[in-house]
Amino acid sequence: MVQSTLLSKEKSIDHYFLNRYESRSGNFLKLIGKSISCGQMHQNKIGIVGKSIFHRNSDGLISSKKCILTIRTADCLPIFIYAPDKKVILALHAGWKSLFAGLITNAFQELSLYGVDSINVKVGIGPHIGVCCYQVDKSLIKKFMNIIAPDQPFFQEKENNYYLNLSLVAIFQLKNKGVLQHSIDDVNICTNCSDDYYSYRRDHTDQRNYNLLMIK
Repeated sequence: MVQSTLLSKEKSIDHYFLNRYESRSGNFLKLIGKSISCGQMHQNKIGIVGKSIFHRNSDGLISSKKCILTIRTADCLPIFIYAPDKKVILALHAGWKSLFAGLITNAFQELSLYGVDSINVKVGIGPHIGVCCYQVDKSLIKKFMNIIAPDQPFFQEKENNYYLNLSLVAIFQLKNKGVLQHSIDDVNICTNCSDDYYSYRRDHTDQRNYNLLMIK
């Protein structure tokens, strides 16, 4: 089981970035069964946790209540955000489409409604496909060039192939919203490289790794 070193210091929350085996284990299945999830449509909507346990059209969930939020991934970024002063949690499913569509901007708009100042939040980024493996078309790199500062190394070029660094795109956007660099923790595990994790790019699987964030 992998955890963010940064988020692990927070005593009011628990979080788990599960691999393919842990996602099917009895102990975690109990938590997953009690959790609130979202449809993960590769868009930019944030679901506000209330009576519903499933937010079909959302790629993020926000809550100030005692609950368990679940994000399912198989290469996309699971991003957990916690505001210690307001006791607010937010979980994001962030692929390139959602990042390009403004998911992180919408997340911080929702956080502001809870009185959260971005300078106070802590962010943990779980296992995801790394720049080592995420080969994309040049056209996608050009799309991101329109929204990412030119001095940001958000892609690599190797032998005329292009590789997108999803994590750096997200971190750039987080910092652009006021999150401090030292308040962002990426566990730096590539789902495509590690057989312990489901990877859509590697296996074309419909199976997912579960990522849980909860207020105790």
